[in-house]
Amino acid sequence: MILSQAFLPTANPSGAAVYALTAGAFALPAKYTAGLSAYLSSKLAQVKIMEYLAAENPNLFVCTLHPGMIETNIFKGSGAKAEDMPMDTGENL
Repeated sequence: MILSQAFLPTANPSGAAVYALTAGAFALPAKYTAGLSAYLSSKLAQVKIMEYLAAENPNLFVCTLHPGMIETNIFKGSGAKAEDMPMDTGENL
C-alpha cells in the first residue's frame, strides 16, 4: 500500500498498472493450512487492498495473481501431494 501511495501521484493516468502476487492456499480450508494463519491472512488482506485500490482508481489497472504452485516445505507441510495437481516441482529452477 505504501508503494502504491508513492506510485499513484506520478503514474500515467491512461496506462498505469499495479500487480500483486498472492497465495492460492488462502482458498483452502484452514485444517489444510494450520500454522500458516499469519501468512495466509496477510495474503487475503492484500487481495482486499488491491480490490479497493482498483475501485478508488478506475483508470488504474490492478491485478492480483497467483503465479502457480511450487513444491516447497510449506506446500509439503500442508499435506498436499504434488502429483495431485498441476504444478512446478522446482527441479528445473
